[in-house]
Amino acid sequence: MAIRMPLEREPKERHVNSLIHSIMQYIKNLDRNVPFEEIQRMTMIELEGDRKLIEALQKNKRVQVGKNFLRYKPQYNIREEKDLETLMKNTKCRNGVSVTRLTDSPVNVRALIDSLVEKKIVYILKDSDGSEILFYNKVVVQPADEKIKALWSEISVPNYPDILKELNQAGIKVEQKFFDDKKNIVKKKPKVKKFKRKIKITNTHVKGLNLNDMDL
Repeated sequence: MAIRMPLEREPKERHVNSLIHSIMQYIKNLDRNVPFEEIQRMTMIELEGDRKLIEALQKNKRVQVGKNFLRYKPQYNIREEKDLETLMKNTKCRNGVSVTRLTDSPVNVRALIDSLVEKKIVYILKDSDGSEILFYNKVVVQPADEKIKALWSEISVPNYPDILKELNQAGIKVEQKFFDDKKNIVKKKPKVKKFKRKIKITNTHVKGLNLNDMDL
């Protein structure tokens, strides 16, 4: 009886989008033209002669397709700090610019962002989902003069109950509960209970003197 050997399954053909994703993940970290030969060696994806794959890459806005190479094109062409500052200054979007989109580049844009934040040219706000949004700082506040700082430090700040009283006298109503909550509570020191020690004295050589009846 002949034994039928199981047929080997042919490798399932990968979808074009899956191939593009693998290629993008490799070239996006390289700030240069990446030859087809290198892409094939590093991703096991052959581009030479694959017309369907080449045409799909040509339609992708993030890829520059050359004769025998690919190059990643980030959404924002930022190469130095001045480029980022110009971009943020010219951006009229009230919602700011996503930090994720800015850092999607082979260039270390995060370092440029941190530098501008330190200089207070831009600032970062976090959205409810934790994502970071970059905004251009249109209001640049100059540091106060040292004399003004000295005068400010000399001003005595009244305590909270006095502030509330002043507000009430000025016609600004403040609920009574704020007074109750902010009253200075004086903690009473617990009384230390004194105990009388009874000492039995055995030295009774003096006649008529009973020291055990005395409170010590």
